Amino acid sequence: MNLEKILKKASLSLYPTPFELNSHEIDKILLWRTRYFLRKGNFNIFSKIEIETTTECNRACSYCPNSEYKREKRLMPEELFKKIIFDLEVMDYVGVVAPHLYGEPLLDTRLPELISFTRQKLPRARIWIYSNGDYLNEEVYSRLRESGVNLFIVTGHEGRKPEKFLEWFEKSVKGERKGIVYRRLGIKANRGNASAGEYCKMQRCIIPSNNVAVNVEGKFLACCNDFFGEFVFGDLRNESLSQVWCSKDYQDFRIDSRKGKFYLDICKKCGFYV
Repeated sequence: MNLEKILKKASLSLYPTPFELNSHEIDKILLWRTRYFLRKGNFNIFSKIEIETTTECNRACSYCPNSEYKREKRLMPEELFKKIIFDLEVMDYVGVVAPHLYGEPLLDTRLPELISFTRQKLPRARIWIYSNGDYLNEEVYSRLRESGVNLFIVTGHEGRKPEKFLEWFEKSVKGERKGIVYRRLGIKANRGNASAGEYCKMQRCIIPSNNVAVNVEGKFLACCNDFFGEFVFGDLRNESLSQVWCSKDYQDFRIDSRKGKFYLDICKKCGFYV
C-alpha cells in the first residue's frame, strides 16, 4: 500500500469529527495513525478515549439522561485513573484523552493533578476538556493549560449560555484564549438506551473502531452513549486496556458495527451517528 492510500485510509477512519479539530490537530493524529500503520501493518488502534472521572453534572439537558435519571455522585479512584494512563503509556498512545463522559469534568477538583499525570506519562497525546463552560474562567483555564490541556471544547446547551465564561472569552484577546472552541449544540441526539426513540435506520457506525469510553467504575463500554453501563466488554480494574481492545468479542463488535450489523439494543435504538 503506497503512502497516499495509507493517508486516505487513516483519514477515513479518523474520529473525532473534523469540526472539532483544526488542521494542526488533524495533522498530529493522522501522522500518528500513519506511523502506527507503518509499525504494525494495520490501523487497529483507537484515536480517542473518554474517561469518566466524575459522575457529577450541574446541568440536566433534556437530551441527556441526566435530566431523567439521577446517579450517585462518584469519583473515579485516582489509582484506577492512573492505571488506565499507564495502560495507554504501554501502547505508546498519542491520540486524544478526554476526561469526561456524562459528568462535568471541571467539577472534579483533582483535574489539574490528573491532567499533569497524563501529560507526564503521555507527552505526545492530545488532552481535551469537554465542558458546559459554567466553571471555566481565566484562572481555571490557565491552570489546566499549564497542566497540559491542548483544547477546551465548550458547548452551549439548549440556548443556555455560560454567561461568566463568555464574558471573559469575548473580552480576552486571541492569545489569552488559545485552544478554546465555543459551539452551540443545535441538535437533540437520541442517547442510545437512555431514550425511548424509534428504531433508527443507521447504515454503519465507526465509533467503536475509534472511540473508547470508560465509565467511573472502570467499565469498558460498548459506546459512549451507554449511560447505565449495561453493555460492557471489559473491566479495566483487572484487565489491561490493550487486552480488552484486542479481545475477540470487541474486535467482532467493531467489524459488525462498521458493516451495519447491530445486535445490541443500544445500537438498534441509536440515532446519534450515521
